[in-house]
Amino acid sequence: MTDVQNLYKGLTRAAWGYFFLYFDINLGSVSILPAFVGYILFLSAIHYLKEEEKELSLLLTLVKILAAWHAITWLIKWFPIGINVNLQFITLIINVTNLYFHFQLLTNLSYIAKRHQEDGLELDQKLLQYRTLQTVMLTIVTV
Repeated sequence: MTDVQNLYKGLTRAAWGYFFLYFDINLGSVSILPAFVGYILFLSAIHYLKEEEKELSLLLTLVKILAAWHAITWLIKWFPIGINVNLQFITLIINVTNLYFHFQLLTNLSYIAKRHQEDGLELDQKLLQYRTLQTVMLTIVTV
């Protein structure tokens, strides 16, 4: 596969990953667009893009943790097991991990955009602005 095909596949999967994260269609109390699918798509995107941006490989462990966490919480909604455990500390760690993951992913995607964009397009700057806005909004929601 050529570099352009890898780039296209990686960026497409990252975009679909954000679709699964930010569009929430529920069937009762359960999302039919689960967040863990978004993280699996991010994992796939990182595999396609890691040759283009070496730092993306550093996010592999985090994306696997986030995918597992969201898969577990999604399954618990389907099969409530009646465990009444206070998970505030774990949720806080997951939220901080989530903040860092998206900040770094969008930063790395902006570096890729900077190398491949046409002159005057400034996609990298738009991605960095989106990254900053997303980080602020996620921080507000987390707090």
